[in-house]
Amino acid sequence: MKHPDSNLCRTSLKKPARQPDCPGMGLAELSCPICSADFPLGGDEKAGEEVFCSYCGSPCKLTADPYSEECDIEEDI
Repeated sequence: MKHPDSNLCRTSLKKPARQPDCPGMGLAELSCPICSADFPLGGDEKAGEEVFCSYCGSPCKLTADPYSEECDIEEDI
């Protein structure tokens, strides 16, 4: 005879964990060429684009794709 609650263990109790959706993962770690503050990127920037330091507000330019190891920022005069 089959137990009436035998189907309860066939379903999972929790949904499987999903991948983290952090946009900054894999981005180059940069610092401002003017004030040396950390320069966080949003992830949607492109090479050659003008970006601004969140601390001192100075305009800078990305030298390469933010996901590449060669990425750096330089002062944009």
